[in-house]
Amino acid sequence: MILSEGHITEEEKKQFAELTTQTSEWWNKNKEAQAKLQFYENPIFELTELINRRENLHNLVTKLINKPKPAV
Repeated sequence: MILSEGHITEEEKKQFAELTTQTSEWWNKNKEAQAKLQFYENPIFELTELINRRENLHNLVTKLINKPKPAV
């Protein structure tokens, strides 16, 4: 797993864990609320919000994956 690499700092691991937890909680809460709505009611969230959250996760993971390992 990426977070087991020695060059990923504890702060970066914490940031990753917090972002994934927040995003997961947001998705589960909104998915359940959306399922309770009738098809003619306004949605709980906009697609742009979902896209932004996905991009935030993607950007953080990309940053961590591409972080160069220190030279030995």
